[in-house]
Amino acid sequence: MALTENDCVALNLAIEHASRDPERKEQITSMLDDRSWAEVGMFAAYSAQCDALHLEPWQPAPMDIEDPDVELAAPSVRDDGRTKAARLLKQMLEAGISRYHPDPPAALKAAKRKA
Repeated sequence: MALTENDCVALNLAIEHASRDPERKEQITSMLDDRSWAEVGMFAAYSAQCDALHLEPWQPAPMDIEDPDVELAAPSVRDDGRTKAARLLKQMLEAGISRYHPDPPAALKAAKRKA
């Protein structure tokens, strides 16, 4: 999946967000030594989404859902959070928010205030 300009902004935001914690900042800095910026940004975005959404280890973050319409058309029989993540991603994308935004609820709230 190609990154859009909006995705790049969100990945930068995720790296900044993660770097607020001294231990995470050290981890991010170390990762940037031998991994691509996009890979590190996605790691930071995933970590931040898990924290912001209070996800259990087995639950997917919105960024994990490839196509929310496909996911919502055939919801998982297991209640592993895929349907909830797909709904949230669909809302994000419809509001013009990148799938990689580190704090989906805050981003949606800001988008609603703008509208």
